[in-house]
Amino acid sequence: MKRILSTLAILLCIPLSNLPAQNRFIPQDTTINVSTEVEGDTLLAGRQIFSLLSESFSGGGTVIVRQSGTLRNALLSHINSNSERVIIGYRIRIYFDNSQNARVRSEAIANQFVREYPHIKAYLSHVNPYFKVTVGDFRTKYEAQQFASQISSRYPSVFIVREQIGYPIVSTSGTSL
Repeated sequence: MKRILSTLAILLCIPLSNLPAQNRFIPQDTTINVSTEVEGDTLLAGRQIFSLLSESFSGGGTVIVRQSGTLRNALLSHINSNSERVIIGYRIRIYFDNSQNARVRSEAIANQFVREYPHIKAYLSHVNPYFKVTVGDFRTKYEAQQFASQISSRYPSVFIVREQIGYPIVSTSGTSL
């Protein structure tokens, strides 16, 4: 009896999560961006600090920046390599269906949303058999909840999903666009 209990205790201590039967397949969305460029007042989005220093402002002096081509190229390389950053954040799902006309309907809903909210990105995705439309790139769940409450009258089946998002641009007011 002791031998059976000790064997059972040893077996219970072995982690079962490493067994192949425990690994689950997690489907990945295929995403298509259907929105326009983000408009908004941001600190340095799309601008270079060296060009800002060279601009003259009323009541101010003039700054002359002499930089080598190597420095300019290094800065552009750094900007390009970091432009596709992704983080874990929140999006709002406004459509989720698997009916026969789900693809056409999801495209129509995404286009309608982009017309109503041109500053918010909309994403079409398909994981067989579902077509989905998610919107926004929100850093926090609170931001997503605020926007979801704004659009819930127009899109009554909204819910918040946690997924990888594009790095949202922060406006000067401190909120994500």
